[in-house]
Amino acid sequence: MPRFFSSLASVLLVMFVLLLIFFCISVQIANINFDFNASFGKLGSYVDSIKQWGAAKLDIKPPKQTDYLTASLSNIGKSISSYVNYIIGLTKNILTSFVFFLLSLFFLLYYRQFLVTFLFKITAQKNHRRIKKIIEESVTIIKLYFIGLSLDIFIVAILNVLGLLAIGIPHAFFFGILAAFLLVIPYIGILIGASLPILFSLMTMNSIWYPVGVILIFSFIQFLEGNLISPNIIGDKVGLNPFSIIIGMLLGGLLFGIIGFVITIPILSIIKVIFHNIQSFESLSFIMGTPPNSKD
Repeated sequence: MPRFFSSLASVLLVMFVLLLIFFCISVQIANINFDFNASFGKLGSYVDSIKQWGAAKLDIKPPKQTDYLTASLSNIGKSISSYVNYIIGLTKNILTSFVFFLLSLFFLLYYRQFLVTFLFKITAQKNHRRIKKIIEESVTIIKLYFIGLSLDIFIVAILNVLGLLAIGIPHAFFFGILAAFLLVIPYIGILIGASLPILFSLMTMNSIWYPVGVILIFSFIQFLEGNLISPNIIGDKVGLNPFSIIIGMLLGGLLFGIIGFVITIPILSIIKVIFHNIQSFESLSFIMGTPPNSKD
């Protein structure tokens, strides 16, 4: 296949997969919204309980509580309006970043041999073997990272779903798989993934122990993922320490928006490989990696 069409096919495949995931999430959210609509009566009972508690414990009469509630709802309405405007702006920025990401991906694939030739032209002949080694190691480490990340997501998704099913949370498959997919965003993704079933169970279930159970399950799974699953599956293939990842996420977020959070680890991995193979920058590769043990 000509390079133009192979590059275009790769980008279209990425778009198809992402749109398919977005469509599945949208369908599930539509079903969950129906459940939330059915729980408005329960939300009203919560408000009544709070009013009774305020009258009994704080000596605040119901009419005064109503005035407080009206004022609070007015402030909440203004906050929601501002928040909606913020979400619209954020969505526009995400779409813009996504379009630039696809364009960059296409040209990176289309001109990849041209870019490699450029690297050889700007370096001395004696360094060409080192350049070739850097390119080969970079390609290998990115492949290993994505294979390991895919397996990591698969295992965590199974654990999430089984845990949510065990305590009887509705839509366990949706919440469990979505939380696992969010692992592509280091550190932040798991917090976002856990907050959704916690809020859902708090709004729809009849006991406070359900959200508590969700917190305990996700905490336990996150402990397994961070200390057992990820180190053994991805292991030291990437070898980046959390501090360098966080700094990379801050810079990636500033430059590329939410896409920057996702591509932080692959880019840092390539940079670490480059630094490791250049003697004058080897100390930077060391500080980006995991600390050695006392014996080392």
